[in-house]
Amino acid sequence: VCFLYPFLRYKPLEAFILRNSYLRIYRKKCWILQDSDSRRLTEKERESAVKKCFQALKAGGYFFAFENIAPCSEAARQLFLDRWRNYQIEHGKEREEAGAHIRRYGKDYFPITAEEHLRLMRRCGFSAEELIWMSYMQAGFMGIKR
Repeated sequence: VCFLYPFLRYKPLEAFILRNSYLRIYRKKCWILQDSDSRRLTEKERESAVKKCFQALKAGGYFFAFENIAPCSEAARQLFLDRWRNYQIEHGKEREEAGAHIRRYGKDYFPITAEEHLRLMRRCGFSAEELIWMSYMQAGFMGIKR
């Protein structure tokens, strides 16, 4: 099992691969994408990260990725961002701070749609790819290497 935690920014680190219920780290097999890097993940870099995970897996291996996603419509994007801003304010964040956080969308991070994630997984070689969880603008994906 390979877990990829992409937050649209990356550092070439380790992949977490679960074997026989023990967590082991296999260096240079996959990339973990981290929020600490300030640059945008390009399409080529995103594809490279997913391919590395695909290559790290044996046949029958499972790939899981959890990421922010882009809604398919402008109306949904606005609705979801408004709900996220309101949630932050209701839980103690100052109005201006919550607004600044929301304004990062399309400037500091550039999510892709769930369908684009699934197409990417197919391009990287996964023969079975699924959306396994979604909540507003976050989603989890699973792929199986056949």
